[in-house]
Amino acid sequence: MVSCFNCGKKAVVELPYASASFCKNCFLEHFKRRIRKANKEFGLVRRGDSIAVAVSGGKDSAALLWSIKYLAQMAGNVEVKPVLVDEGIKGYRDKAVLAARQACKKLGFELTVASFKKSFGKTLDEIIAARDRKSGRKEGACSYCGVLRRAALDQAVKELGANKVALGHNADDLAQTFLMNLLRGEVVRNSRLRLTEDDGVAEGFVRRIRPLIFVPERECALFSTLQGLSFHLGACPYSGEAFRGTVKDFLNDAEAKHPGIKLNLLNSFLALRKAVGETTYKRKEKPCEECGRPSSGGRVCKACELLRRL
Repeated sequence: MVSCFNCGKKAVVELPYASASFCKNCFLEHFKRRIRKANKEFGLVRRGDSIAVAVSGGKDSAALLWSIKYLAQMAGNVEVKPVLVDEGIKGYRDKAVLAARQACKKLGFELTVASFKKSFGKTLDEIIAARDRKSGRKEGACSYCGVLRRAALDQAVKELGANKVALGHNADDLAQTFLMNLLRGEVVRNSRLRLTEDDGVAEGFVRRIRPLIFVPERECALFSTLQGLSFHLGACPYSGEAFRGTVKDFLNDAEAKHPGIKLNLLNSFLALRKAVGETTYKRKEKPCEECGRPSSGGRVCKACELLRRL
């Protein structure tokens, strides 16, 4: 029997990268320390905040919602407003919405649901069907989904009147994003990831916060399970088109052979940001001529540009 690194009780998890194992209670404390560390380093939750929590029904968003509630109780006088963007993926998102509602109910929150259908007049399934009927250049499903999800989420956050939006990006996600940008030769994208208040917020947007930044994906799943939070584990049917999947598989294999690779990559990214200092990249926003949402430079926003192609 593997014993807990801290108290000697039966362990429920082994963390090779830390050469440690934890029982249930000690693991939960380990998770909380990671959340408090993110809050301290990046100034995430403040008294008087109104925070929209982007939930998806998955394991990360369940852990995220719990974490925001935890930090909100520590700060005091904080509103927590869960919101889910329903892309309209038949047989996938409907199950995730149910799980999200159950997690919200358990934690004492009411879920707001925004949708592609309401915001753009089409579900993602309909968008991809229209894409496949077109000839010539075709964007990947994740390109449509990512851009439109951000637009729908931004609109929902604005309607909720929140001053911050919490995202469920965990340590794995940030490591993957950093490596993806390097492999694509798009290094400047790494400077766009704003983590602290000092990085500023583009006009027309609210600040995005990431409480799970120091928590690996596997630990988010275990935490949600131990807390009895509902989540949906099904894979998105369009995920096979994503470059992220290739990078994720590579890092998972590397982590299995060399524990700590993912956190080392994340820490390298954070160290580079600190060494360079405040980002020199500043987004200049102006209203999209078609929908009114903020657009980075062009006459129309990326969401409207993609929809035009259909």
